[in-house]
Formats: sequence, structure tokens, C-alpha cells
Amino acid sequence: FRMNGEAMIDAGIHSGDVLIVDRSIEPTSGKVVIATLNGEMLVRRLEKGFNYLRLVPATRKLAAIEVAPYCDFSVWGVVTYVIHQL
Repeated sequence: FRMNGEAMIDAGIHSGDVLIVDRSIEPTSGKVVIATLNGEMLVRRLEKGFNYLRLVPATRKLAAIEVAPYCDFSVWGVVTYVIHQL
């Protein structure tokens, strides 16, 4: 998966980086995931609580996204490695 955007810049993931994604890993709280939300693919840190689910960017320029129960949401995979171009 190729990163497009600056949503995870403070986590060391830059636009144009290649992300290695493992679809067999359980998406737990704190993991960086590729998620689909209402038809849009997003790279964010997953935050799960007792009765909430949130997608949190690693930049102050964007706000966290609260995932409502009625949203079309799924986690496509967990990011395991990031490849930067030199």
C-alpha cells in the first residue's frame, strides 16, 4: 500500500512511503491500521474503548474520527513495516 497524505507524519509515515500490511493480525487498540470508512481508505492509529471506536491521526492538523455504529467501517489490515525512499 502506498501512503498518500500527511495524516501519519508524526509517526514517521510520509506521503509516498510504501506500507507493508498484514491482514492476518488482529487490529487492536494502538495499532496503525488501514481502514475503510464510508468507502474511503484511511491510515490511522486505531483506538478502541469500552463503547467507542476512534481513528486517530499522527498530526495536529487533523482531528480524530469517531466511528459511529451506523458507519460502513472495516479494518483492511495492520501496518507492520514502512519503507522510505532515499
